[in-house]
Amino acid sequence: GFKLSPTGNASITSAISGVAITPILATTSSANATIVGNLTVSITSDISANVKINQKKVAYLNLSFMARGEVVNVTSINLTLRGNASFGNVSEIKLFNDDGSATGSLDATDTLINGTVTAPTSSNISFTPTNVIRLTPSTATIIFVVLNVSDESDANSLVGIQINATNVAATTNVTNQSLSTSWTAIATANRTITSNIGQQVVGAVT
Repeated sequence: GFKLSPTGNASITSAISGVAITPILATTSSANATIVGNLTVSITSDISANVKINQKKVAYLNLSFMARGEVVNVTSINLTLRGNASFGNVSEIKLFNDDGSATGSLDATDTLINGTVTAPTSSNISFTPTNVIRLTPSTATIIFVVLNVSDESDANSLVGIQINATNVAATTNVTNQSLSTSWTAIATANRTITSNIGQQVVGAVT
């Protein structure tokens, strides 16, 4: 905050006579304002090809979080399934932390975030991690949105994922302030679910 004392804080001179004028001021102070951290989110689509029936661990979205000023805790992330495929075509949606050996791409060493495995029962998906996703200031944290295609999917259906503005809930760790995130809705392209003939057993060979 700022404080203005009665003396010594203002220098005033008459424009005509040039005589110095001593102002009479009351002590005035502004209220103290708390400086809080903030959060930015960059979102890109990772899916660039069609998916197959029963295909597992398909990275669809890449969420890059950047906290500033203090630690920020992400408490929930909401998504929407898109396309003409029913939610039954997707058996699971999961969130993985990009903390493995290949930074920027999903690999076997990335960590599944506890509490974020969801079997969709509608097109609206809500993730509430068992533990908050803790973001270190000035360090990018990348989260992959990953889905498993059901082995009972309808071939030639389309499936995509969208994240809307304000779909991330977060609080600052020290000042305990809720942060609002806002951006233009980001959606992956709708990808076709294709038959996976190589994994289908048609009959016994004698």
